[in-house]
Amino acid sequence: MPVDRASGARDRRTRVASMRRVAALVLGVLIASLGLFWFLQGAGAVHVRPLLCVSHCEPIQGKSTPWQVIGAVTFVVGAVVAGLAVRRLVDSEANRPADGSVR
Repeated sequence: MPVDRASGARDRRTRVASMRRVAALVLGVLIASLGLFWFLQGAGAVHVRPLLCVSHCEPIQGKSTPWQVIGAVTFVVGAVVAGLAVRRLVDSEANRPADGSVR
């Protein structure tokens, strides 16, 4: 039986592309979670001791507007990355044939 090398290479590229989309989704969720944490910490809702301090680090006392802004921007960036990854995953699944073969 002849080996269809083009089909195998296409299948491998499809798997790699799918893994990249899942990695982008995970990265986006992690970035959004970090942004939410920073926002809540800047709002004074979360209190955490500093980790991996190099100098005289002190915890944020009370509200911190710069950390709220940084957290909000980071959350939006993470949500956009995750949203785009989900959209690409859904689009790639919608374009896949029903029998599971690779086009």
